[in-house]
Amino acid sequence: ARIGGVELRGVNGAEAAALRKALPLDVGEAYRRRTVRDAVQKLEDELRQDGYFAARLRLAEPAWDAASDRVAIEVQVERGPRYQVEFHGVTEMKESDLRARLTFRDAGAVDDTEVSTSAREVEAAYRESGFHFVQVSGSLRRDGESRTIRFAVVEGPRVTVEEIAVSGNLAFPAKQLTGRLDTRAPGVLRSGVFRQDVLDRDLLVLTAFYRTRGFPEVAVGPAE
Repeated sequence: ARIGGVELRGVNGAEAAALRKALPLDVGEAYRRRTVRDAVQKLEDELRQDGYFAARLRLAEPAWDAASDRVAIEVQVERGPRYQVEFHGVTEMKESDLRARLTFRDAGAVDDTEVSTSAREVEAAYRESGFHFVQVSGSLRRDGESRTIRFAVVEGPRVTVEEIAVSGNLAFPAKQLTGRLDTRAPGVLRSGVFRQDVLDRDLLVLTAFYRTRGFPEVAVGPAE
């Protein structure tokens, strides 16, 4: 069977023409269900990448005409509004890296919950780069047809590890313990950036080290 026609419903005029042009399905080419499905999904992804975060394209059941051996393809389009994303207070990170952490495109939705989730993801991106005290707040503004998602960022200082000290280690020397840590002070090929998630993992590593060596009641944590 071959593609007999492609119709986009829910849009018209120039918008429909632009979307049809972006959909790489040609009348007369061989019909393959997976190829059609992938093309529709790709167009949905592109719309969301372009700021139409709630865009949805639904592929109707294909209609096959036995006489012509042609398949009519129908796609229902719900483009939704286009959102502008603004970052304020960003100086130490690339906006492109922060935009890559936003959750709207994958979620296919924009609401207060998703704005908050994205704000936490932006904070996580900063903390992975050593900005432990970063604070990010997000807000959603609607002005007629305009939609703006605004993130206000207070970056704070970039934190590095000055020194690692171990206390209470009677059974094993400090050097043996610190050698197992990924948290390190600055050095050759080491930035010394402090990351809470790495430190938390290091504490688990030391706990496992002690327990496998006969100390089941060991407690490992930051000094008070």
